[in-house]
Amino acid sequence: QIAVGAEAAKNFREIDYYKEVIKTRRPVLNQPRKSVVSFKYSLFFAAPILVNGNLTGMVRTRVPGKNLAELLAVEFGQRGSEFLFINKNDEVFISNSENEIGIKIQEEVAIFDQLEAKKQSTALALQTKDAGEGWVVAGYAPWKASRGLPDVEWSVILFTPENIAFAAVYNLRLAIVVGTIVTGLLVAALAIYITNRAVKPVLQATEAVKAIGEGKLDTRLPVQGNDELAVLGENINELAAQLDALLAEQKKEAERLEIARQEARAEADQKAREQQEAARPRTRANPDAVLQIDL
Repeated sequence: QIAVGAEAAKNFREIDYYKEVIKTRRPVLNQPRKSVVSFKYSLFFAAPILVNGNLTGMVRTRVPGKNLAELLAVEFGQRGSEFLFINKNDEVFISNSENEIGIKIQEEVAIFDQLEAKKQSTALALQTKDAGEGWVVAGYAPWKASRGLPDVEWSVILFTPENIAFAAVYNLRLAIVVGTIVTGLLVAALAIYITNRAVKPVLQATEAVKAIGEGKLDTRLPVQGNDELAVLGENINELAAQLDALLAEQKKEAERLEIARQEARAEADQKAREQQEAARPRTRANPDAVLQIDL
């Protein structure tokens, strides 16, 4: 709305922000007013029109609190947060929760007077009025006078549910937990692999030596790589091969000696028979000789 000249004085001369503009010739942001019809809060902004330093008129703008609430809700409401704008009378005049508009802020935040007395931005954790709903993170900030605008003694409180405010922390904690579990599994798998790689060949070598000691000289170990375990496997295989070859040679020698023994015995038996034959007395039959015995 634009008001100029005498009509402006007639229509607005009793309004406080009009008087303030006339007096100071500076822009004025008035305290929010509640409509007697709709009971909704509106903000009034008035600025002087100066021509060559002379006040020739005034511009007044009215912004319904609901419009501001809808604008702010786009930024904060979709995040699950609740915002409350409080006027100098400690009344909530803008909020994305219509049930909060018009109430005394002390009904919502019992320690508001303490926060207001500090006159500085503060963040704290508060338990909701319904204890079952848990905790919220509350951010309090007083109005700071900006260039060209007066200190209207407003403040704002932003409530954010704990699970939303600390979502990043929870996600980080979850990532750490999952990362720890995955790392633990990887370490366990690596430990099993290293154990199998280091211990299994030793156990196989022990079993192989035991089998060789029991006479199973055909026992062999699988050899992979060039490390000390591979060298150990090669040495055990070489030992088993040497023992197997030695045993085979001894067996052949034993068979050769047995054959030689049998041949020597047969030869000795033959000579003994011949000697017995040679020692036996020989008698030759004489058909012309007659032995007569008288009794």
